[in-house]
Amino acid sequence: MVPAIRPGCRAGDLPESGERLTSLATLTRVRSRLTNELCAYLRELTEAPDREYLPGTPERIKPSALYIDPDVLKWGPPPALLPRGRGEESPEDRQSPLRERFGPESLDVGEEVLNGERVREWERRVSWREERDKLRNSPERFAVILGAPGTGKTTLAAYAARALAQEALHLLKSRASGVDSVPLPVMVMLPRLMDVTPHIGESAKSALMRGIETNLAARGFPKLPCEFIVGRIREPSTWLFMDALDEVECDREDRLQSCMEVLRCLHCRIIVTSRPYGWITWQGLFGSWFPVQYRLAPLTKDQINAFVNQWF
Repeated sequence: MVPAIRPGCRAGDLPESGERLTSLATLTRVRSRLTNELCAYLRELTEAPDREYLPGTPERIKPSALYIDPDVLKWGPPPALLPRGRGEESPEDRQSPLRERFGPESLDVGEEVLNGERVREWERRVSWREERDKLRNSPERFAVILGAPGTGKTTLAAYAARALAQEALHLLKSRASGVDSVPLPVMVMLPRLMDVTPHIGESAKSALMRGIETNLAARGFPKLPCEFIVGRIREPSTWLFMDALDEVECDREDRLQSCMEVLRCLHCRIIVTSRPYGWITWQGLFGSWFPVQYRLAPLTKDQINAFVNQWF
């Protein structure tokens, strides 16, 4: 792992004279190299969406310039089921159209759910950007994003990671924060993570960390930032995006359960994406760890107009 000077470390705790200076010089070089390679990692996350080819897109327009932060439908129990004092509607709720408060099941076409309104659930349209900012400081650090095939779950995760990477790059370049405290997005494909076979006698935590490092290395990231990123998984300023829960094979149940048990003991923010049937299949493994549940909402007329204006 990357060496670090312990908080409160005194000069007498370091090796004497020349050896001490050599150690500090080595540490400085390693930290400088780490900062440079971490910046390269963050730049890759910011540039990756623009490498995606969109059929019919004019060459002069980058996909990121067309991206519209979507709204999401935030799940919760109906007000009538909330404890007294929490079930009262606000004036905004009373003025909100019914279809903005209840998600139409047409969003889940092909997901084997009933058509019509979800009368036993309460879903309110909210801004994903605002919700993401709330998750930053919320005690609720686990969220799941649901959506039918092709509705943009992976895209939402990629652009959320991009926004965090841009913020981290700004903080590092301005020296407002160091590598130990900047927001750190980490994107992994859950099916690939579950394909990593634990070694004999290896703890579930070691297997998970090795799996994340393997996933990052497979994307071409150098060893030094990969090791550093894995070491920061436990921190609350780290965001772990775990894509495609619905694609995890059924025979990976034990590995998935071990993974989630380890993550419960850490402090990172966790965003899982899945088709609804995948969440229904696997949510039992999360036990009493209830995530904030969102579903991708259809674009509003204003969002559609903004997209068209950016295109042309």
